[in-house]
Amino acid sequence: MKWYYIFGGLWLVQFIIACQHMIIAGAVATWFFTRDKSKLGCPIAASTCRLIRYHLGSVAFGSLIIALVQLCRLILLYIEKMLRYKKNKMVTYILKCLSCCLWCFEKFLKFLNRNAYIEIAIHGYGLCKAAQKAFMLIVGNALRIAAINSVGDFTLFLGKIGVTACTAVIGLLLVELIYV
Repeated sequence: MKWYYIFGGLWLVQFIIACQHMIIAGAVATWFFTRDKSKLGCPIAASTCRLIRYHLGSVAFGSLIIALVQLCRLILLYIEKMLRYKKNKMVTYILKCLSCCLWCFEKFLKFLNRNAYIEIAIHGYGLCKAAQKAFMLIVGNALRIAAINSVGDFTLFLGKIGVTACTAVIGLLLVELIYV
């Protein structure tokens, strides 16, 4: 029963994250494709309604796949922990390789699912067709995606440095005001 509850928890967490991705993708798609922004209304509420009415199955299926991979990783981690005292180098190496492969596969699935949810929000496809279309878009525009991700990562890095610097300056000013 313990593994059943663990799997249920993993699936629930992934389902909530997938719903968040889907609602954000739907709201952004609604905003982007609306010509007259004064008639926009509430895109978040509209996206939430579309998610509940039309796309809940796709979100549940996508989160199920990721939860299954995570459960496999946890089982491998449990087996590795149980075999830690056996001192078998070959088995430990194989388990670590499998765990690494599953981690990479999980990251790929999360990336693909997020892009599939965007396709679902824009075109209304099912998860499998949306994942196929998203994969073809990613492969066709790999250099653009790499360039945009590099610029985005650098911008986030600058933002983190800026927030840290502002927090440090404000903290120093507050310390000077309190102790002066």
